[in-house]
Amino acid sequence: MRLPHRSPLLRTGALAIGALLLLSACKYEEVDGVGTRTVDVEHPPQDDVVLDGCHRDELGRWHADVTVTNNSPAVQTYELTIGFYDGDTRLAQRAHWIRALRVDEIAEPDPAWWVESGDRVTDCRLLTVNRFA
Repeated sequence: MRLPHRSPLLRTGALAIGALLLLSACKYEEVDGVGTRTVDVEHPPQDDVVLDGCHRDELGRWHADVTVTNNSPAVQTYELTIGFYDGDTRLAQRAHWIRALRVDEIAEPDPAWWVESGDRVTDCRLLTVNRFA
């Protein structure tokens, strides 16, 4: 949007500030190999998620065995990304949301959340955790 009667220096300064805010909001950090764009030094979102592995159901679909505990001081929504692997080859990945988890509340992803990869899945890994108030 062009601002009428504004100096080019003012417009350039506003754009620079906007770019800095955008870049700081997109900071990426890893804790123990798990990434997040919602960095919280005091209560890292990675500490709220436990991945105990994955299992195959009777229909041959793979599910991640995940537990999320809200250890932060406020209600939070989580976005998890799990990768399903055959050795070092990622076969599939799925994102899942857990919404409005209260303080100290524990949740697991919906059991309808799965991937089909036949017999090839050897393990699954937590790739990212993002947490939003």
